[in-house]
Amino acid sequence: MSSTVRVLRRGVSVHRGVFQIIAMRTLIVAPQRRQTKRKHKRRPAASGDAVHINHEARVLDDKLRELQKLAQSVKQDIAQRKEEKIQQMMDLEHDTEDADIDMLYNELMIEGSKSNDTLKISDGQSNTSVSLFDTPAKGINLPRPILDRLDDSVRNIVVKDRSNWNAVVSDLYTKKEGFKGLTSKDVGQFMSEIPAGSINVASVSMVDSMMKDASMDYTRHSYDFFMKHYAANGDAVKTQELFDLYSKVHEPSLYMYGHLIKAYVANSNLSRINVALEKMFDKGIEPSLQIYTNVLQLCVALDDSKQADEVFQMMKFRSVKSKPDVHAYNKMIHLACKDRDIHRAFDLYHEMLSEKLRPDIFTYDTLIRSCSKTNDHIVDGYNFISKVYETGLELGVNTFQSMLRLAARDGDLELARALYLLIFEKRGEPNAESLVYLMMAYRDFREGHVPQIFHHKDGSNMRRNVLRMVDFMGLHQTDVDDIQLQRRREMYPPLLPLSNVRAPKHIIAESNAIWAWNIAKNRTLLNSRTLIPYLRISVEHGDKDEFQRRWNQYTYACKEIGKDDVIIMEQQDDGSNAEPDDNLSPPALSFVKQMNYSIERNSELYLTYLSAGKRFEDYSMCERAWIERGKYRSTTAYQSLPRRTKAQLDFNFAREMVLALTHLKLLQDAVHVVKSSEKQFPWSFYTLKPLYVACEEVGDYASAREISAICGKDKARHRNLSLR
Repeated sequence: MSSTVRVLRRGVSVHRGVFQIIAMRTLIVAPQRRQTKRKHKRRPAASGDAVHINHEARVLDDKLRELQKLAQSVKQDIAQRKEEKIQQMMDLEHDTEDADIDMLYNELMIEGSKSNDTLKISDGQSNTSVSLFDTPAKGINLPRPILDRLDDSVRNIVVKDRSNWNAVVSDLYTKKEGFKGLTSKDVGQFMSEIPAGSINVASVSMVDSMMKDASMDYTRHSYDFFMKHYAANGDAVKTQELFDLYSKVHEPSLYMYGHLIKAYVANSNLSRINVALEKMFDKGIEPSLQIYTNVLQLCVALDDSKQADEVFQMMKFRSVKSKPDVHAYNKMIHLACKDRDIHRAFDLYHEMLSEKLRPDIFTYDTLIRSCSKTNDHIVDGYNFISKVYETGLELGVNTFQSMLRLAARDGDLELARALYLLIFEKRGEPNAESLVYLMMAYRDFREGHVPQIFHHKDGSNMRRNVLRMVDFMGLHQTDVDDIQLQRRREMYPPLLPLSNVRAPKHIIAESNAIWAWNIAKNRTLLNSRTLIPYLRISVEHGDKDEFQRRWNQYTYACKEIGKDDVIIMEQQDDGSNAEPDDNLSPPALSFVKQMNYSIERNSELYLTYLSAGKRFEDYSMCERAWIERGKYRSTTAYQSLPRRTKAQLDFNFAREMVLALTHLKLLQDAVHVVKSSEKQFPWSFYTLKPLYVACEEVGDYASAREISAICGKDKARHRNLSLR
C-alpha cells in the first residue's frame, strides 16, 4: 500500500512540474495563431535582417537602462523631500512633546497615587482612569466583555511568551463576577485563547466553577478544553471522567482520544493506552501521528523495546497520515542504542534514507554515541561525523561531545584534549560527561597506538581541523594586550602547554590538575562515575603510589563499619609517597585538599580497588578489598538496595576476584570461590575460561573438570527455568 502511494505521489509531482512550466511559458510567450493542417515552410532570415534586428535590440537596451536610472533618481528625490518634511514637523512639535512628557512623568510619580498602572486624564468634565496595560499581546484575541472585567490583570498577558494565565483566571474568579452575564460565545473564545499546559489543575477547576455559577452548559468545545488541560497536567482520573461523560452523549472524536492517551502517557500507563487504542480501532478512528508519537515516546522512556516496535510498525503500515517522521525514527534509533543493538540502529538509519527523510543532528549524534560503545565501530562513528559535514548541519556542543566519546574509546588523547577544550569554550563551565571521557582518554592512552580515525578516508582532515581550532600554548601566555581575553584564559582548564602529552608523569600530572579544577568548580562532579576512571589512570600507567594517594584522598569507608574494622587503611607516611609542595602545585589541588572532598566507598569502588590489586599483582590489596567489602555488605546503604541489584553487584565482585586469583596463580583459591558460590551465581564457561585454561596448563585436570561441570550445571539450570 505504501509503495502504491509513493508511486501516485511521484506522478502528481511530475504533473505539477509540467503544469508550472506551461504556466510560466504562457506568462512570457505571446499566444500564437492556431496552426492549420497545412504546414508552411518558414523563409530563412537574411543576414542583413539579422544585423538590423541586433542593432534595434541594443538601442532598446540602452533606452531601458536610461529609464531605470531616471526612475531611481526620482525615487531618491521623493524620499529626501519626505524626510525633510517629517523633520520640519518634528521641530514644530518638539516643545509641545517635551511638555507632555514632563506632565506624564509627574502624573506617574505623584506621591500617594492609587496605582502606578493607571493615569488620571481630565477632559474638563470628568476624570477617566486609563490602564497602562489595556490590551493583551498580539495574537491573543479576547472579547471586549472579558477585557473590561480583567482591567489591570491584562498586564499578565501583555507578553505572549511569558503570559501568566493562572493569574488571569484567578483574578476573574476571586475579584470579579466570573462568567456571570457573559455569553457562551465570549466565554468560549476566552477559553480557546488559553494554551494547553499554561494553567494548573487549580485554575482549570476555577474555570469549571465559573461556568457552573453562570449556569452554562457544557458544549463540545468545553469538554475539549477541560480534557486538554487536565491531560496536559497529567490528571488521568479527571480526563477519563470527562471522556466517559462525553461518550454518553456524543461520539468521541480523534482529539478526545488524543487527550485521553496523552493523560495516560503522562502517568506511564501502557495498559490503559492499549485499551484506548483498541476502542479507536473498533470505531474506525485512525490515531494521528501525534498520538502515535506520544505513545512511542513513553515506550522509549520505559525502555520497552517490544511495545515500541509494535507502535512503530503500526505507524508505518496502518495509515499514510501516521507514517513515522524524523522524530519517530530518532526515538527508535535512541532506543536501539540504549539496548546496544547497533545493527538495528544502522537499519533504521538506512530506512530513513530510503523513505526520503533527512536525518537531523540528533540522529547523527545518537549514532555516533552508539558507535563509541565498542571498538569495532569506531570508524563507523567517524563516518557519521563526515556525513554531518557533507549535509551542512551545524556542529553543536553535543556533536563535539560525541566525537570526544569516540576519541576516548580509541585512546586518541591528543584529539580528546582538543575536543575537551572546545566543549568548555562552548559551554563555559565544567561538564560531567566531558570530564569522564577525558579521564578515559588519559586512562586508555598507549604509546605507539595508531587511532582508528586515520583509517577513515576523511579522518586525517577532520582531526587536523579540530586540532587547529585550539591553541594550547596560548592558554599560558601572560603578555596579552586584550584584557578580556586574558581573564577568559585564566578561567580555562589547567592543561599543559603541549599539543599532546605522552609520558606517564605528564598524563598523571595533567589529570590531577584537571580533576582538582573540575571538583573545585563544581562539587557535584565528585561521584563514583567520575572518580573511577580518574583512579584507573594511575592503575593503567603503573603508578601504585599515585593510586593509593588518590584512593586515600577521595574515598572513605562507611561509618557503620567502624574505624577499627576498616581494612583498607591510609598508607603510613614513609617519605616514598610524599605530597607535592603546595607552593609548586596548582591552586585547585591545594584548595580541594584543604576542603577534604571525598565520597563514601561503595561496591563499584571496592571493585576498582580489587582490579588495581590484580593489575599491580598485589595479593594483600585484593585481600583487603575482599574483607572490607564483606563488612560493607552489612551496612544500611547496601542492604537498602534492591535484591536483584545486590545479587548483580555480588556476582561482579566474585567474578573479578576469580580473575584476580587466576592472574596471581592462586588457582586453588579461585576454584574454591567458584565451588562455594555455584548455587548463588550464574557461572558460565565464558567467564571461567581463563581459570579453566590455567588449570589445564599446570596439569590440574581435576579442577578443570570441576569448572566444566559447574558451567554445565548452570546451563542446564537456566534451560529448566526457561521451560517453566
